[in-house]
Amino acid sequence: MAIREKVLNPGVFAIEAARGILGSALGGLERYAEAAPILAEAATKMRQLGGQWNANQRRRTRDTVASLIQLYEATGRLEKAEEWKKSLASMPEPNPR
Repeated sequence: MAIREKVLNPGVFAIEAARGILGSALGGLERYAEAAPILAEAATKMRQLGGQWNANQRRRTRDTVASLIQLYEATGRLEKAEEWKKSLASMPEPNPR
C-alpha cells in the first residue's frame, strides 16, 4: 500500500482497489478489527470515484462492498450491513447488458 500511495496520485482507483483487496484478505483471516476500517475506507472512496467505471472497476468495487457486508454480518453489525446492501444494489453491474 505504501508504495502505491507514493507512486500514484491521490484519488487513483488502483490505490483503493489495493486497499479493498487488503481489507478483504484481513477479513478472510477473521482479523475483523483491522479489516473493518480498511474496507470501509476503500468502499467509500471507490464509490466516490465512480463516474466512468470500466467493467473491472465495477467488479472490484462490488467485490469490496460485498466483503464489507460479509464483515459487518460476521461481527453482528447488521444495520451497517443493510446500509451497504442498499448501496450494492444501486451499483452498476460489471457487464451491463
